[in-house]
Amino acid sequence: MRGTAVGSLAILVLLLASLPQAQGTAPATPLTLLSRDGRRPVPTIVLGGQELIALDEVASLFQVTVREDTLAGGLTITYKGRTILVSNDRPMASVSGRVVALPSPAVRSGGRWFVPLELLPRALSPIHDTRIDVRRTARLLVVGDLRVPRVTGRIDAAGPPTRATLEIAPAAPVS
Repeated sequence: MRGTAVGSLAILVLLLASLPQAQGTAPATPLTLLSRDGRRPVPTIVLGGQELIALDEVASLFQVTVREDTLAGGLTITYKGRTILVSNDRPMASVSGRVVALPSPAVRSGGRWFVPLELLPRALSPIHDTRIDVRRTARLLVVGDLRVPRVTGRIDAAGPPTRATLEIAPAAPVS
């Protein structure tokens, strides 16, 4: 009897220890939204190895309407009469009848719905008035027709002397 109580206590401790992980953690570097209006940080979480954004955040950023659709088995995102259906059990969305693959399904955590970042360029951008581009390595969410050069670097020859190459596309003034 005592062994069962100790085993139950151990399971309870393990479950309680896993609760913060189930809620998701913030990435080390925040995502930055760039638009004609300026720049601002956008909160995201990492859950199950996927970076997700809260749908209420998406609604405020892009003036979309979000509602849970139990009949469709997911969520409905609407913008100016155009609709996206997001599955909460399969990694996909339907955009005007076209199926779009996503790295993970929508997830409910802490009373909020979260979707993978890829939903923005793959599903929201085609129905929205503005272009949306996610640049994970640079931690950028580029909204609109902005020229934001991609900068990549590499070491060509280890020193001494060390030679490094920076590539900037499209070309931009450098200082």
